[in-house]
Amino acid sequence: MEEASHGSPASKARSRGGPASRPGSRARARQAHDGAWRENVNAATRASFDRRVIVLPAEPPFGLGCAGKMANKAVHLPVLSGPGQTLRKDAWWVGPAVTFTILTSFIVYATFRAFENAHFSYGEYLSPFYSPLVETKTMGIPFLTPAMLILPFPAGFRFTCYYYRKAYYRSFAMSPPACAVGGIRQGQYNGERKLMIFQNLHRFALYAALLFLVFLWHDFYKGLWFGGHLGVRGGTVMLFLNCTFLSLYTFSCHSFRHLVGGGLDSYSTAPLGQLRHKVWSWVSRININHMAFAWISLFGVALTDLYIRALSTGAITDIRLF
Repeated sequence: MEEASHGSPASKARSRGGPASRPGSRARARQAHDGAWRENVNAATRASFDRRVIVLPAEPPFGLGCAGKMANKAVHLPVLSGPGQTLRKDAWWVGPAVTFTILTSFIVYATFRAFENAHFSYGEYLSPFYSPLVETKTMGIPFLTPAMLILPFPAGFRFTCYYYRKAYYRSFAMSPPACAVGGIRQGQYNGERKLMIFQNLHRFALYAALLFLVFLWHDFYKGLWFGGHLGVRGGTVMLFLNCTFLSLYTFSCHSFRHLVGGGLDSYSTAPLGQLRHKVWSWVSRININHMAFAWISLFGVALTDLYIRALSTGAITDIRLF
């Protein structure tokens, strides 16, 4: 019986690495290959952080089955746990720190101006914080100012903006503060649901932003006239630049791009398809600079309001160009 057992076809196949032993040995070889490749990736990634370039080692061939398997695998960068922990050697914290400082300063200034309820106009100039001007004295609500009725709409448009989400998620929530940097531990990720469901209001906030552009451009037109005479002054230039950059920021919005044509499956069969394709192409080109327009327009709103306030308080004199 013992000789028959050792002399069976299965035992002979196992002893010489025949078909009975191939599946298990090949699986173990693949696991060893995958593990070694991952170790090489992690080592190369750690070394690459000093050069700020990630270079992944080429995978040695191990047959078509293993190559196809590895091609579909995700490579996870080594991120240390804990807020601010990272292998990066560059000044990754500068971006979030600057963003935090600018946004916080703007929020403090806009809040102050909303409660001040004074020095928001000069001649035909009207501050963008108070446009359109709505009278609130007759409403009988203490501390209510026109700016409090206006600012929630542009603030909602910026707060739900795709770019600003990234900016304040990183700088305020540290979720995470930068690429390959440990952030504050978060709970279960639910996407834009539950608490974050308000982010889906961005497309509706776009409609309000488009309406407010009409009011702002009308304020610019009124700013061209002083005492019934057409002219250009420093305040007129400020209003024009503010309207221009706000328009670029709004029209480069991803939601506006979707509205004008990004949601179409076929331009050739859609109503006004050729025209919508041209508009969509133009919006796509300026969409590349959406981040720049977001920051420039933010500064533009604050500086325009500050200029009009300085004129109203007598701190400066308006410059007449012609």
